[in-house]
Amino acid sequence: MEKSVVASIGSVAAAEGKREELISVMEEESREMPGCLACIISRDAGDTDEVRVAEAWDRKESHDASLVILRTMAAMEKGRPVITGFGQRIELGPAILNGRQTESGRG
Repeated sequence: MEKSVVASIGSVAAAEGKREELISVMEEESREMPGCLACIISRDAGDTDEVRVAEAWDRKESHDASLVILRTMAAMEKGRPVITGFGQRIELGPAILNGRQTESGRG
């Protein structure tokens, strides 16, 4: 098996008419994050205010560290006024990433 990968899928609700603004903030924040293997930000096809997010990290520590760096904290503060809530966050178990089997990121 390859690396342990931490992956999750979740959703963020934007204030009415503010989804594109929220996506812009999230897109900027997701660039060049150490340890982030993939970050997919997408528009929910059935809800004009919902944003779906799927992430894969090389390990849990990389994800945890990303939450406390100044750039991420500034993006969270910038996005906060247009966020009305968070949907369920689902942590994924063992996964195939880029055609390679991975171990679970839980440990």
